[in-house]
Amino acid sequence: MEKNHESTKGAETVSGKHPHESSKPKKHEPGKDVDNGSKIKTPPEFGRKMEYVFGNATGNKHNIDRSIAMERQLNSIGIFDNKTGRKLVLDKLTDTFNDASSILKTQDNGRIVRESLLTGPNGVLKVESVWDGEKLITVKLFGGK
Repeated sequence: MEKNHESTKGAETVSGKHPHESSKPKKHEPGKDVDNGSKIKTPPEFGRKMEYVFGNATGNKHNIDRSIAMERQLNSIGIFDNKTGRKLVLDKLTDTFNDASSILKTQDNGRIVRESLLTGPNGVLKVESVWDGEKLITVKLFGGK
């Protein structure tokens, strides 16, 4: 029996792929299930933002002052600029980036604003992070002392 070449339903090519299936790998969207149903974490790009968050900014006075204020907010909830503190902040930002429910809004320029709660041994801060694709653009902390 000859197959109908007009229909591609269930058809496969010699490569084993459906004729309409791209040979390029699918780009994973943050927080989405992969084909096998398991969740994978997309690694975000932090650049030097952790230096900024932990009070080590350079440049103009405004950036340095804001950076130091953020460090004080983190310190007030018991998070410090050490291996443990950095891991806690990086893990929270990575989890937030990969959590579709964390999206607060999309800015006019297409950047995504996400929100989360960062819990330290002595309290909690609200975190707003702005992302351009996988790149962290800025972090704002709310609360603390």
